[in-house]
Amino acid sequence: MDSMKVGKLYKVISKTSHEPSHFGHTIVIIGYTMMGVYETIIVGMNFNTKREHHYHISELEAITCLK
Repeated sequence: MDSMKVGKLYKVISKTSHEPSHFGHTIVIIGYTMMGVYETIIVGMNFNTKREHHYHISELEAITCLK
């Protein structure tokens, strides 16, 4: 979670996170919210749907840039 910072790009790796599926979509983190006491939910802007959505940390994978 520490490396998941606002402005970083992620790919949705869960096929069951949303209906219809967001699998393979690219998001940028725009914030965080809490679900209960211990679980952080990622707030992201989905480039494919052009809307804000909420994701569990396990549903995302960082997009890295090779130099």
